[in-house]
Formats: sequence, C-alpha cells, structure tokens
Amino acid sequence: MRYLLGIVLALSFSLPACAQTKARIILDQADAGMFPQGWVVVPVPESTFLMLRNRKTETAYTDLVGKVTFVRERYILTAPPARLRHTLLHELGHIACNCAIEEAAEHYANTH
Repeated sequence: MRYLLGIVLALSFSLPACAQTKARIILDQADAGMFPQGWVVVPVPESTFLMLRNRKTETAYTDLVGKVTFVRERYILTAPPARLRHTLLHELGHIACNCAIEEAAEHYANTH
C-alpha cells in the first residue's frame, strides 16, 4: 500500500498547477482541520483515481493503514460544498470506526 501511496502522490503532482491549486484550496476549506493530526488528504487527478476504481467508490477512498484519504479531483471541483463536506465526513467515519464498514461511515457522516 505504501507503494500505491507513492505512485498516487507522484501522479497527483502532475496535475496542471491551476487545477491542483484550486482543488487543494477547495479541499482545505471543506475539511477545515477535521481530519486527525498527521492524516493526509490528497486531491487525485481523474486518471489516477481510476486506478483506485477496484474499490467501490466514485468520490473518495480512505487508506486506514497509510493514514491517507484520496479525493477525486473532478469531484472536488464540481460537487456542491455541502456534498463534499458530507463525503469528507463519511471518510472521517471510516477513520473513527477504524473500519471499512460503509454503514458505520455513513452513520457518522449523518450524525456529525
């Protein structure tokens, strides 16, 4: 998984500077420090995110072992702010329960 993290991070920096900057600004405003200290939240370009598609996600993926959350850049740039915040809370739910149980993560998102 560390290898995958390295690849994703390297490819993330190949985004055009303006798209990468805009996605990062939006993501920083949306998460507003909600993730634990030391946790990394990364905007991921479309081509890279598609490599993660073997996981059943369209918007974001959290690697609990690597302490990183990958968020689809296109989603960051197009989702309404409330929807993006809900998605981040859902991913935070996985962190809070330390599990991959979707129902637990969604319950967390709906109650916070």
